[in-house]
Amino acid sequence: MDNERVGNVLFVSGEFPPTIGGVGDHAYLLREHLEQAGVSTHLITRAKSLHEHSDSDNVLRIAKSWGYREVYKVAAIAKKTNATIVHIHYQSGAFGLHPAINFLPRMLRMTNRDLRVVTTFHDLSVPYIFPKAGRLRELSLSRMLADSHGIIYVSPEDAYRAGGHLCMSIDMPDRGPGGFSALIPVGPTIQNSACLRDKKSIKKRFGLSERSFVVGYVGFQQRNKGIDVFNRALQLVRDLPGENVVMLIGASAPQSMSSNVDDYQSVLAPPNWSIVETGQTSHNNMSLALSACDVCVLPFSKGLSLRRGSFMNAISHGLPVITTLPASDLPNVIDGVNVVFVPLDRAEPIARSISELHGDANKRVNIGAQALQLSKTYSWKNNAKRTLQLYKKIVAQS
Repeated sequence: MDNERVGNVLFVSGEFPPTIGGVGDHAYLLREHLEQAGVSTHLITRAKSLHEHSDSDNVLRIAKSWGYREVYKVAAIAKKTNATIVHIHYQSGAFGLHPAINFLPRMLRMTNRDLRVVTTFHDLSVPYIFPKAGRLRELSLSRMLADSHGIIYVSPEDAYRAGGHLCMSIDMPDRGPGGFSALIPVGPTIQNSACLRDKKSIKKRFGLSERSFVVGYVGFQQRNKGIDVFNRALQLVRDLPGENVVMLIGASAPQSMSSNVDDYQSVLAPPNWSIVETGQTSHNNMSLALSACDVCVLPFSKGLSLRRGSFMNAISHGLPVITTLPASDLPNVIDGVNVVFVPLDRAEPIARSISELHGDANKRVNIGAQALQLSKTYSWKNNAKRTLQLYKKIVAQS
């Protein structure tokens, strides 16, 4: 692939490994695959401490917090690294809700007219700014949208909310009124390391019998991920025959100091069910836990979105996923074929779906196989290819 015209790419992300978070994982994996495609990259992120400044792999940790001073630092680093493109991974919470990041595209355009700015909107949350800022918060987001040469949405509902032009195909960026935009969903952040292993033997590693029925739940135990409705559904399937298990995969709560503790709730399995909880662990162990599951339940309170890494990780392990209806149509996601949709905030349909899949191994296998096929659409190799297409389009702009 000829990537000479793309030049050097400077990523800007509010979080990055080893900090736990989907945005950091996304930036890490996309950058890795762009490098494999021959693109030279650097990355700017926050430091975990005031004494930490850089990593050996061109990761620059410039500050413990984010503000306007860091905006000027990014502009200086872009010049120093001969960046052709600055690619911002926007999630207001990852930048401490500070509005400085929203004005970075404008600053970069003012300081270097040849520089191109791409922004991936991981969500459209607005910054804090100051109490009662009101409309100013939305304007700061609009400013960022208008000042970016290229925009990447990870889910179509964000494009609709932003009022932007978007080609619903995930194969080619499209030209809109303000520049090029593309729909590039997140990919799986947990590589399937157990794809050649037998599910029965993997269950034994967790102390479970070969015939156990394992219901997985991936990610933080939060109300916005439907942990309360999941608990209600489990109580409705308490009498399923055989050995039944809830597998809780990943950390139970994020490491954010600003997180609302009232948003968290422990999983309460029925008395005759078992719970296996991995806690914060390696990606390899999380992959094994996913591979031990027969079904995955992800009852998001606002419906399935293509930004959900937990969904991508589940389907990349060939799991039939019971999840809530999305707010808008999702490309290639088909109810009853590669996913099982249920209404929002209703325990009974989740319980019925669990019971049905519990008693129908063939249906589990068929939906799981189609889910695995769907996941290949969202591989990081494909995501890097689509991102490169967008880069080339905006670099070619006069």
